[in-house]
Amino acid sequence: MTVAEAEVRRPQPKQARFLSSTEDEVLYGGAAFGGKTEALLMHEIRRREKYPGSAGLMLRRTFQDLNKEGALIPRSKEILWGRAHWSEQYHKWTYPNGSVTQFGYLQNPDDHLHYQGTIWEDIKWEELTQFSNEQRYEYVNTFCRSRFAECKPLVRATTNPGGPGHGWVKSRFIDIAPWGETYTYEAGGGVKTRLFIPARAEDNVIGLERDPEYVNRLQALPEALRLALWEGSWDSFEGQVFANWRRDLHVCEPFAIPANWTRWTGTDYGFAAPFCCLWFARPPDKSRLVIYRELYATGWRAREQALRIKDASKGEGIWTHAADPSMWQQRRETVGNSIADEYAEAGVILKKANNDRMAGLEVLRQALDWRALPGGRVLKPPLLQAFSTCFNFIRTIPALPYDPIKVEDVDTDAEDHPYDAARYGLMAAAVQEWKRPEPEEVYGDV
Repeated sequence: MTVAEAEVRRPQPKQARFLSSTEDEVLYGGAAFGGKTEALLMHEIRRREKYPGSAGLMLRRTFQDLNKEGALIPRSKEILWGRAHWSEQYHKWTYPNGSVTQFGYLQNPDDHLHYQGTIWEDIKWEELTQFSNEQRYEYVNTFCRSRFAECKPLVRATTNPGGPGHGWVKSRFIDIAPWGETYTYEAGGGVKTRLFIPARAEDNVIGLERDPEYVNRLQALPEALRLALWEGSWDSFEGQVFANWRRDLHVCEPFAIPANWTRWTGTDYGFAAPFCCLWFARPPDKSRLVIYRELYATGWRAREQALRIKDASKGEGIWTHAADPSMWQQRRETVGNSIADEYAEAGVILKKANNDRMAGLEVLRQALDWRALPGGRVLKPPLLQAFSTCFNFIRTIPALPYDPIKVEDVDTDAEDHPYDAARYGLMAAAVQEWKRPEPEEVYGDV
């Protein structure tokens, strides 16, 4: 028996918990060096050998991620060579009992469609936060179903904090229940379960025996990276755009907006991707800003978006509706000249927002900025707060990472729709003079 085979047969305690879990979805990981790749391969090999004729799909974001040194494909070759048949052409293991392990990736926007109509008893995702889109994750998982009554279909994933999918992964697994406890919910007429199993470097005794200095290297990392990779913190990660976000400072409970405050909206258009509209308010002395309402949805056409904005704004005297400049372009889903035209026909007159991405980022960063004394007492509170009812703004803003190529900008593969709506709204306030609308200036009956 090789060393690699022996490790698959000898799981460590946290890995054993992962292997024995029966929940529908399980996420394993958090900190670096927790033995995540080994655990995922252990689970896959054991399931394929236990259930003859079954199939498992193992996914990374790119093929290069699958095939680099120490990754899933090279590691599987160390374990399975001579034990199963490898197809280099199809990146697939076939076991003597007829079971199959298939490796795949979702690098391009339509890659998830390649799995339409397939059946997998297991689907496994490595480094889940590298997948920016939760909808694609859910779509692929619809094909996790079993052809054998005795084999329950299972979805398993591993990851570290950070990456373009940090926000949705955190919401789906980390925030829903105490770590290590099963989250139960109703879906599709039945009961489903999820579980997050945290792992840290010290849980990987075998790895630390091979490389005892690895812990010291993790502890010497910059603060944000150390918190994410050594402590497994989901509130701070390397590349976090708004690292100064604090819920206790940036979120407030709803209150009645005074009548003399100026109100306006910022809208980021979406149809297949989410549409987002945020409502802003500011007092005459401009001493604070609040985001007091949001709309966030997919599948709404332009007219429905506009009617919902109009209805929610009724009687509020909206100063302006700042919007995504692309809304003046014609799209496949429009029935008029442009989305802006359809909004106007529904009674919401849009104004093109300033789409300077760097300026918008800086304006939002300044609005969220705060200062504290060494003892922790807040000296300067942030200008901007969001009502606690603005769930998607609160969920996505602290989870935004920087773009790996355009390193000064937000990663547009992340869930950035509330961010875009926020910068449109804030740029409208930053570049124009404030003016309370006269009654005849209010668009339609908003």
